[in-house]
Amino acid sequence: MRPGRRLRSYLLVTALMQGADGTSRAAEVRLDAFYQVTLAGLPIGEISGRLDIDERRFRATAKGATSGAFRVVLDGRGEIATSGARSHGEMLPSTYTLTTNVRSREETVRVNFSDRNATEVSIDPEPPPNGALLPITKDHRTKVIDPLTAALVSAPGQTSQPGPEACKRTVPVFDGRVRYDLKLEFKQVADVTAPVGYPRRCCGLRDVLRADSGP
Repeated sequence: MRPGRRLRSYLLVTALMQGADGTSRAAEVRLDAFYQVTLAGLPIGEISGRLDIDERRFRATAKGATSGAFRVVLDGRGEIATSGARSHGEMLPSTYTLTTNVRSREETVRVNFSDRNATEVSIDPEPPPNGALLPITKDHRTKVIDPLTAALVSAPGQTSQPGPEACKRTVPVFDGRVRYDLKLEFKQVADVTAPVGYPRRCCGLRDVLRADSGP
């Protein structure tokens, strides 16, 4: 599994941006989150993330690293970031960056977007040619968004509680290497409380990946 793909498997975060009265909030909202990844009860990684959003712009960042005994098997860390505009409830990314460092090998992927089209892509260091991989075409870079933006689900509406209809969608994703569809399905509704702020009701998602092209 590639470092970038491994990191993405840990970083799928869903934010349902809905006010208590069922309308989108115009004021700026900041969400800070921290996750510990465990395997059989043992810690193997840690992730911290931040989402800043208002009625016009958004920016999401996350950092992750292996921890505990798992570092003996795989010592790695990574940072992912995306930013862009909000238009009619949609997230329109403009820049996306993923930097991974696994066993002292660092790689940075950058993608610039315009109107949901990936206009510029760079990978540093540039990977060697691999004839076994399907080539990425212009069509694969058209009408897509990055994987972190795809994990931010905006659910405005007239009800205070989002339901299955807010979650069920298929999102075309391009991450600089691979074009795939992220299929989101409703899983459950759970009450969430925080020591600071007010209780929120969150809609859990289940994701299914279908690769179209790339490694």
